[in-house]
Amino acid sequence: LVLIGLVLAAVFELARAAAVTADTRRIGPAFSSAVRLLIGRPLNVALIYGLALICLVTVRVAYAQLKPSLPLAWWPLVLVIQQAFIVCRLWIRLSRTAGVVAETKIHSTPLDPLTV
Repeated sequence: LVLIGLVLAAVFELARAAAVTADTRRIGPAFSSAVRLLIGRPLNVALIYGLALICLVTVRVAYAQLKPSLPLAWWPLVLVIQQAFIVCRLWIRLSRTAGVVAETKIHSTPLDPLTV
């Protein structure tokens, strides 16, 4: 059940990237392009998501290890550290999205040959 959810989330993200790279708002061709990419290049897509997951888990574990030792009396330091971890998580998400868009752009075919 979790695997189905992860695959669906990947298809939705790939469809969004396909729509952006093809400069279209049509959802059907974008989804078909996403499914083709997921079936045609599963190793590339898994590598993008796997590396992002490893980075995210590393950041979360580092924060969980650091959080109990933070002195709450120094709240500006705690605030800076928390914001740094939030920025790290956002950069991980940005790099995953950039990887998906690059992979979609490299391996995409035109969605509609009549409009190209």
